[in-house]
Amino acid sequence: MLKQGRGTIQRHRERQVPVIPVSFYLPRPQDLPRSPNAHDPQLQKSAIRQKLRQELVAHLELDRTDSMPSRRAGWLSLELVFVLPILLFLLLGLLEFSLLFFARAEVTEATRTGARMATLAGISEDDVISAVRKTLSPRLHGGLSIHVDLGQESGDAVIVAVRVPMNAASPDLLWPLGYSLQRQYLYAETSYLKE
Repeated sequence: MLKQGRGTIQRHRERQVPVIPVSFYLPRPQDLPRSPNAHDPQLQKSAIRQKLRQELVAHLELDRTDSMPSRRAGWLSLELVFVLPILLFLLLGLLEFSLLFFARAEVTEATRTGARMATLAGISEDDVISAVRKTLSPRLHGGLSIHVDLGQESGDAVIVAVRVPMNAASPDLLWPLGYSLQRQYLYAETSYLKE
């Protein structure tokens, strides 16, 4: 609702209404179009109305572009509320799986080191287990299981297998989504021929 006061139209408290100067209502005489019947009051009123419409439309178009971002601001926060948890779980999943892939490479390298040592003559099972433990980082020693099968003669297969719990390799970050690392294992096995 518009209220007139002291030469301008002021904003009403319930709605945003642009401030329109009184000059829109009373154009200057030099701004009015000249016609042969310039003294005709009916023509003067229509010219005033036409000028008023043009200026009012131009003023409202400028005000409309200023008010657009304020209407959009609420949607941005709502979009953030929906997208932020998805991004958070993607980052947690990326962290968890990168730690698991790194631990998998470490376990594979430990089995290869143990199998290389087991191919040598005069090596005991304890020597192989010790080599595997030295290759693995200390965080993977919790729940570590090592199986060594030494061949009896030259040309026999030598097998070294290592099993590590996944929750020793990485924190269980994706359990709210139903992917838990409990009772999940990283397993690697390497087989060589005995010298």
